[in-house]
Amino acid sequence: MIKAEALNHWQQIATFADGERLLINNADLDAPTVPYPRERTYPAEYAEVIAAVLKEQHQQELERLPQELRIGLQSKATVRDQAQVQEQIQSLQNLYRQQKEQNIQLQQRLDEMEGLHSYLIVFHDLNNI
Repeated sequence: MIKAEALNHWQQIATFADGERLLINNADLDAPTVPYPRERTYPAEYAEVIAAVLKEQHQQELERLPQELRIGLQSKATVRDQAQVQEQIQSLQNLYRQQKEQNIQLQQRLDEMEGLHSYLIVFHDLNNI
């Protein structure tokens, strides 16, 4: 049984049936038997100031959220745009390689045709002698 005034909000002096008195932590007692509230209480003027501060913090948070959302969306758009640019660069590089290969093949065929043309001119000149 708790008979004495509490020393503080965290401890009680308990007196047992045999007269022994012990200092007990409130955390060790059942919550319904602890006479002091577990939550901290403030005078009314403090509670009003705290409520106003919390309301202001909440308002600032609400104002900041759209900005953070906008930044997040811009970041996603930037990442998506960068990926698209990278794909376009890759496509252009592939097209360049293909055209370069085609130019090489066309140059080889042109060289072959020029060689054949030279051969035909020489052959024609030999036949006319």
